[in-house]
Amino acid sequence: TTLGVLGSLAMLILSFMSILSDFFRLDPVAALIMVYCCIGAIILLVLEGIHRANGASGLASFVRRTRIYLYQEVHVLTTLTGRALAYAFFGSLMLADSSFWLGAAVGAYLVFVGGAMLFVGVRSSAKLSALGEGLTQSELIAKFDAYDSDGDGKLARSELTGLCAELGTVLSPRELEAALSLLDADSSGSVDKAEFVAWWSGNSWQRNLLSGRSPPGNQTIQMT
Repeated sequence: TTLGVLGSLAMLILSFMSILSDFFRLDPVAALIMVYCCIGAIILLVLEGIHRANGASGLASFVRRTRIYLYQEVHVLTTLTGRALAYAFFGSLMLADSSFWLGAAVGAYLVFVGGAMLFVGVRSSAKLSALGEGLTQSELIAKFDAYDSDGDGKLARSELTGLCAELGTVLSPRELEAALSLLDADSSGSVDKAEFVAWWSGNSWQRNLLSGRSPPGNQTIQMT
C-alpha cells in the first residue's frame, strides 16, 4: 500500500506537469495520455485509501462514497489483482510516453509495484488456499466464530491473523495485507463469514486466477 501510494502521488504530479508541457508544445495526443494517467493516479490513491477511510472527515467520506461507486461499476479495480494490473497498465503508459528520464523512472516503478503486488498476492493465495484442509464447512465456521470476538460475523485484521495461525498458516505483514485484499470481496475493511467460506470452498475468482485452477461447479454454501 505504501509503495502504491508513493507511486500514485509521483504519477499524479508528473502527469499534471506533462499535461501543461504537452499543451504548450501543441501535442494533444500526449496530453490526452497524461490526462488518463492523472485520472488513474487519483483512482489508485482512492483505492489505496479504502481501508484507512474510517474517520468522519470530508476526505474519508469522499473515499467511502467513491469506494461504493467503484465497487458497483468497476469491481475488479477494488481487488488486489485488479489494482496490480492497473499499476502495470498506467506504468506502461508512463514508460511509453515519457520524454524525460524521471517519467520513465516513475513508469518503471509503477510496473514494479504491480508485479510485486501480484507476486505477494500469489504467495498469499497459496497460503490461504491451504486454510482448513481436512476440515468440514461446519468445523471451519465454528473456528471462524471462535475468533469473531465481538460476534458481528466479521474478522478484523488481528482476528484474521489469529484464525490463520490456528489453521496452520502464518502470514507476514505484507502477506496479511494481501490476504485481506483477497478475502475482502466487498472492500469493507474486514472479512465476513460468507467471504471466508467462499474462499475456502473455491468460489473466489481471485483464488482460481492466482492459483491457475478452474472454478468449481455450483456449490451450496450453508451458513450457520
